[in-house]
Amino acid sequence: MHATKHIRSLEGARRLRLGGRSRPPAGDGRKRYATQLLYGTSANTKGYPYMSPSPTTDDVVLDHRILFPKYHKLKVTQQGMYPDQDRVLDRLSESRAIGRAGIEERLSAIFALLQTGETYRAETIFNRALRSNPNDMKDLVDVRVINAFIEAHLECKKEANISRALDWYQTSTDLEITPNHITFAMLIRYYLRVGAVEDVAKMINQMEALGIPVGDVVGSERFAEREDRSALEAVLRSMGKDLHSLATADQLLLSALGESASASHSESDIRNEEATKSKTIARKLNPTAAAGVGIIQKALRDMEKHGHASKFDQQLWLEERSFAAALEMSEDKARSLPKHLQVIAHNPTDITLEWNKVLVPLIDREVRGLSRAAKDAEKYLFLPFLKLLSPEQLSRITITEFLRPRVKSSESTTVGGHITVTQLTMAIGKAVEAEYNARKMREKNTRQKIKLDKGIHKLHSDGKLFNLTIRKIISKISQKHLSTELDWIPVWPDAVRVQLGGFLSRLLIEVAKVRIRKPDAEHPEEFVVADEPAFTRTNMRTGKGFKLAGVIRYHPALYDLLINRNIHIDAWRLPMLIPPKPWVSSTSGGYITTRSRMVRLYQNRLGQEYLRAADKAENLDQVARALDVLGSVPWVINESIYEVAAHMWNNNEHAVGLPAPVHFPVPTKPDDYETNDKARMQYHKELRHREQKLAENFSQRVDANYKLEIARAFVGETMYFPHNVDFRGRAYPMPVHLNHIGNDLCRGLLLFQHGKPLGERGLQWLKIQIASLAGFDKASFRRREQYTDDHREDVFDSADHPLDGRRWWLKAEKPWELLAACMEFTRALRSPNPAEYICRLPIHQDGTCNGLQHYAALGGDEAGARHVNLLPSDKPEDVYSGVAIKVQEIVNKDAEASVPEAIIMKERINRKLVKQTVMTNTYGVTLIGAREQVRNRLKEARAAALVKQQTHGPESLSLSERPLSDEEIQMCSRYVTTLIFQAMGQLFEGARAIQNWLNATAGMIARSTPVEQIPRQQLDDAAQLSRMGVLPHPFTVARTARVQADEASNTLLSALEEDNKEISIDEGFSNLEDELSAMSLDDLEKESSDDSSTSTKAPAVPKMTTVVWTSPLGLPVVQPYRLDRDRQIQTFLQTVSLRDHSVPTPVNAQKQSSAFPPNYIHSLDACHMMLSALSCQAVGITFASVHDSYWTHACDVDRMSEILRDCFIKLHSQQPPVLDQLRDEFIERYSGHKIPVLVPLSGEKLQEWNKYLCETNRKPIRGVDAKKISTWVDLEISPLPPKGRFDIRKVRDSPYFFH
Repeated sequence: MHATKHIRSLEGARRLRLGGRSRPPAGDGRKRYATQLLYGTSANTKGYPYMSPSPTTDDVVLDHRILFPKYHKLKVTQQGMYPDQDRVLDRLSESRAIGRAGIEERLSAIFALLQTGETYRAETIFNRALRSNPNDMKDLVDVRVINAFIEAHLECKKEANISRALDWYQTSTDLEITPNHITFAMLIRYYLRVGAVEDVAKMINQMEALGIPVGDVVGSERFAEREDRSALEAVLRSMGKDLHSLATADQLLLSALGESASASHSESDIRNEEATKSKTIARKLNPTAAAGVGIIQKALRDMEKHGHASKFDQQLWLEERSFAAALEMSEDKARSLPKHLQVIAHNPTDITLEWNKVLVPLIDREVRGLSRAAKDAEKYLFLPFLKLLSPEQLSRITITEFLRPRVKSSESTTVGGHITVTQLTMAIGKAVEAEYNARKMREKNTRQKIKLDKGIHKLHSDGKLFNLTIRKIISKISQKHLSTELDWIPVWPDAVRVQLGGFLSRLLIEVAKVRIRKPDAEHPEEFVVADEPAFTRTNMRTGKGFKLAGVIRYHPALYDLLINRNIHIDAWRLPMLIPPKPWVSSTSGGYITTRSRMVRLYQNRLGQEYLRAADKAENLDQVARALDVLGSVPWVINESIYEVAAHMWNNNEHAVGLPAPVHFPVPTKPDDYETNDKARMQYHKELRHREQKLAENFSQRVDANYKLEIARAFVGETMYFPHNVDFRGRAYPMPVHLNHIGNDLCRGLLLFQHGKPLGERGLQWLKIQIASLAGFDKASFRRREQYTDDHREDVFDSADHPLDGRRWWLKAEKPWELLAACMEFTRALRSPNPAEYICRLPIHQDGTCNGLQHYAALGGDEAGARHVNLLPSDKPEDVYSGVAIKVQEIVNKDAEASVPEAIIMKERINRKLVKQTVMTNTYGVTLIGAREQVRNRLKEARAAALVKQQTHGPESLSLSERPLSDEEIQMCSRYVTTLIFQAMGQLFEGARAIQNWLNATAGMIARSTPVEQIPRQQLDDAAQLSRMGVLPHPFTVARTARVQADEASNTLLSALEEDNKEISIDEGFSNLEDELSAMSLDDLEKESSDDSSTSTKAPAVPKMTTVVWTSPLGLPVVQPYRLDRDRQIQTFLQTVSLRDHSVPTPVNAQKQSSAFPPNYIHSLDACHMMLSALSCQAVGITFASVHDSYWTHACDVDRMSEILRDCFIKLHSQQPPVLDQLRDEFIERYSGHKIPVLVPLSGEKLQEWNKYLCETNRKPIRGVDAKKISTWVDLEISPLPPKGRFDIRKVRDSPYFFH
């Protein structure tokens, strides 16, 4: 097939060097062939190894050999994230690990010192680190570090020091580091500038001896200037080098790319000028005065002034401008304050200006003082980082972070008017790092790089990069000439971030004042103006664990001001004006200048190692192409929806996603406040509740305001959403505020840029979408169409009079999407020919509890398949209603048996009560989490009943609507949660069996240890126990683990039923998981004996094995769950406790096990989506996704539906099947691993064991009749559960598979 030819031709492409066997034509013909390769200007491609016939849809997308290659052979040693791979036990020692963490901090400091010109201090730290820890240094130092030292000496502001630069060139040899073309480019350019031609020739000879093509140096950014390049070419000619023959294949392609970018520049200018002229002026908003919103407004206003530039240039400018604008906003005065806040003399901007005037010189003075005090090179390692930015920039960043709105959330430790020191100092450190990195990126964007980016963008826009051959070639070129990996810009250690943040925080706390009016102490009837500290540091209990922590408390007057006038929200990740940069590698894609990564791997070192290995092995092509498809969809703002939302916003009207401001009265302080402890506690509880609600409302309003402002700025513009994936492969847009995965308001605001004629079927799908959004989504397609016809008057009224009509659309759960559909439907029907109406509204196809669909397919579960619409039916099955009916049956039986909870819940079981728990069951919700979900639904029902009671009187409530007490809700939530899990197990037996197999298998893997890490004596003991015939067979251990997993659900359910005590979700329970997962072989030994002096006690071997698997599309998935340790960092404010991710810690075996089933299903779900995206792109269908909801044009829904089914069938009909592949991968990946077990010994066997202990010079076991011995057995992966008879091909005939 053609695809096979593509792959074979790559070998020739990799060898293409001029002078080799695959030599293209000489002279101008060589450049012409490069152009033909990239842009297909000639059909004559025979004999040119890069080119092959254009791939067909079947070749590229649907060929199993391309979709599902055997990627799982890729293996990275689990300890690959740590140095000294041959020293297993030494590597795991804590002292070595801490040494490595210190080395990483010192290398980062070295980078900062080199950037500030302190080369002597940098060299001192480098040499000390090399002497103290040579192994880690050799592992962490690469050619980029050497190049940084060479560049620092050659680019010294005072005078270049070539002798020291050459010393570092020699150091690379000493450290067994091979110089690269950048090393030689820097040295050669220096020698050319001083006229040392002979030295230039020597360098060129040395470079060629290392196999580095001279063309790489000629084409490097160091010789982008014509003067430098001409001098080098003259030397090469004098050496007898033919300049034409020096050009490598990628240089020819670079030239072709640059010419194409220049040629397309004028065309884009014309198109952009026309677009600017036609740009619509949108309704202005009443802002919350958020500086983040102001940043958007200012940056985009300035962008409009640059309307004559190409869209590519505008995108470059916008990315750079957004960084800088955040630092300038404090200079722009905000509007006047509301009247009730005029008691404060300064508005926030005035305050920050005053603070800035005092803080800037203070920072400058303190930094100079620290520099004088730092006699030792390694004292104050954070100090060089402070010098990377000016005091003005540091001041503005610090003030901005202090005044960022803080709201309590599951991810935040901020409540009301305070923030933890750790959170604030880390935020300041990260902000300083981000601003410096942005500046470095701008400096690195040479004209050559920008031209190359433009050329690649042109290829991507023309669809050329979906040709696998061209994509691989461009990937190679990009990695060589554009990759940020070529530049040494290390990630700043967390310790540096908090120390830097602590230093700046202390200074601002010293100078920041807020002016208030307060009663005069001597004359209470009069008021005086006084300056008080704006921030104070104190200790208080906060967070989920209610632990004592250092916090920065805001002055009440300042916080009251911030509640009403936000200061800053991050603004630099906006939608793009051009198609995103294609993902040609795992580190190059998305935004043009911003450092982006294909996979979001936060502090997952092993995951990063696997990703680099997969990238190097070219295993990520399918994932990269799918992300490019998602990012290439052009969007526009739905101006009609924007106008309605803006009107409601300006009039403070409440709607879903558009919260109106709320006002909570200040609680009245009780008269017996000082003497009544209960009254005092209740008063403070009410104060905290008010503070939290005000903060949450304000944050929600700022978020809505931000979305609307971005929408207003992009009215009339085409925009794109670059995508990347999480560690499981699930795709997410990178713009964080406005995207199609956002809330209902975001989705309602977006349309496809390009429309298509509706057609008769498209009109039917538009009707179906209206009915589904209105809540009538459980009926058949025909009934949904009829629903829309029956409500046509409501639809027309919503479209014509969204604000002054009946507002039928506002009653829906997703009102903005419904309103958009009503407007589109109305326009279509009123057009001359509805079938020819050009529709741009995305039409959705949603999966039915997608996780259960995958489980049913994996296990061949026919009953489960029927419940989730994998089988044909006349109307969609509703799994949530099915579970509710099953739960109701059990409740009815229990009520007959006089079970108190059943009597209360008999008429209260409904679809809404069970939906969230059913939906999250396949994604790993715990029993505790599920019970909280049910409890929340019961509380919501109680709140609705109370509203009805107040409105219509107590007699309006039925017996089943009676408000439940807190005790009844607590009791019934436990009961109902138990029944939901029981019903799920009965309805989806196949899914439960697979889920338990995944859980048990992951648990054994996480408890296993490579044989190389187990001490020899323990292995000898295991061999002896095997000879004695008492060592269990590995399959017996695996089977036992399976049985335990199968029984675990019932055991936990029983425990939950019997639990009559209130279990705090926030306290205590989560610690149990850590305690269980931290048990080692040593713990097992302790459990088995009360005799601490026993001679068979084995040294503990940490559990370091992570669960790793490969998705069907080649993405390595590495679970990040480890038992991270805290590290104490001394800052200028206080000692801060941080999670130390640099220390190798054992895996969290419990989390590795429980998280594996949902993570694995997520990875399959992501593969199905990506396969669908690639297939749709191949046939010219627009495709967008929100996880398991797929969108396209109305006229293409039928074709997309066929593709979704085909891709699902292909995914689950591979040979061997998906689960078999997973098991085979585990067997291969974890071969040689062993797991700990306890072996009971007694009688003769115990005597035989004692004899063995004596023979090996150890004390025998005395004083006991029986003993459990801790030992090891081989890890065996248990067989898969039996597969059912469901035929996956039947999905093709199921109309409601996605609907």
